[in-house]
Amino acid sequence: MIKLTLRFSGNLVDKYQLDKDLIVIGRNTTCDVVLDNLGVSREHAQIERKAGVYILHDLGSNNGTFANGKKIDAYNLNTGDEFSIGKFSFEVDLGLGAKPQTQKRAAPPAALAQPGASPDLTLAVDAREMEMMQRERASKLKAYITYLAPSGKKQNQPVVKTITFFGKAVSCDFNVGGFFIYPKHAALVRDNNGFRLINLAPRRITKLNEKEMDDERLQHGDKFRIGRAIFEFYVGVPPSKSVGSEGKAEE
Repeated sequence: MIKLTLRFSGNLVDKYQLDKDLIVIGRNTTCDVVLDNLGVSREHAQIERKAGVYILHDLGSNNGTFANGKKIDAYNLNTGDEFSIGKFSFEVDLGLGAKPQTQKRAAPPAALAQPGASPDLTLAVDAREMEMMQRERASKLKAYITYLAPSGKKQNQPVVKTITFFGKAVSCDFNVGGFFIYPKHAALVRDNNGFRLINLAPRRITKLNEKEMDDERLQHGDKFRIGRAIFEFYVGVPPSKSVGSEGKAEE
């Protein structure tokens, strides 16, 4: 049995006692330990038990998994170890003898519920700290999106926010029409390594370069599609005059 103490930015969130050979940690609601945060991949890491040894594996996550401060692909856990995923940290205790507790879903502060979507689809972002991280790198992390405006002309929209939302909700930065479009369908997240596109829709119908995607790093010239709306991502400053603070990409 492994005991895990979960903390978010140093604050206690939950404690787990798990007696399984495979424990999956991630943003997906099917994971054994659910971390509802944009900095966490849907299936971020797993702990595998082999012959009494617990091995922590990173599952190819975008932001990486760290054990005792070092980025790892695989690591043998011991009592007293600490591993971290984004701003979440886990303290490890391999003590035996206690009954497993019923798992509680981690609910970190600043949860941003998505209107009109499944109650399980909740985002949690420490936006204030993310904004602070961007200040020093703002001059290097410039990007813009090219899209087809309702007028039929292509427009360039600079990416200036930490999180830019695409969807049907009027609060989205880019409004996308269509029957199968969710209020908040996708998010473009700016972090200290660049830009990530994250699909937020329960049905995975966001496509990057015509392939269904979940959580991907964007490269200069990438094209992504939400419904019938097509967006092009470019690093740098728009070559021409940009539009206002909110884009429109109706069908």
